[in-house]
Amino acid sequence: MSLFKELEKNIEGDVSADPKKIKLVSQDESIFSCTPEIVVAPKHIQDMQAVVQIAQAYDASVVPRGGGSGTTGAALGDQIVLDCRTYMHKIIAVENDTAWVEPGVYLVLNSISKLHLKTWFLDLTLGVKIMLV
Repeated sequence: MSLFKELEKNIEGDVSADPKKIKLVSQDESIFSCTPEIVVAPKHIQDMQAVVQIAQAYDASVVPRGGGSGTTGAALGDQIVLDCRTYMHKIIAVENDTAWVEPGVYLVLNSISKLHLKTWFLDLTLGVKIMLV
């Protein structure tokens, strides 16, 4: 069975080799680009674990991706990219000075104060949206 078929069989989220989806994850805010073979949008942590296990069996690389807002190329991969923006974007809890979030959460800078967090180390060159991973 192919890597793609194995992922499709075992993942509840989306598994795609669609050129449009691949193009969306082949660049980030860096000067680099890299075209993956497969994009997986996991629905939950179990999907992410299954992707890693399947990839290991096929000796394939996996790159987790939040919003692609990084400037180092770390969200780029040539085999499997885990795109967490589609389903894994919940704020799980906010208590005192800490927020627990899924990897696909976007925060608009104007709404950060709603979380009542005191200290944020932000790279404001990224614009009005940031990704928490």
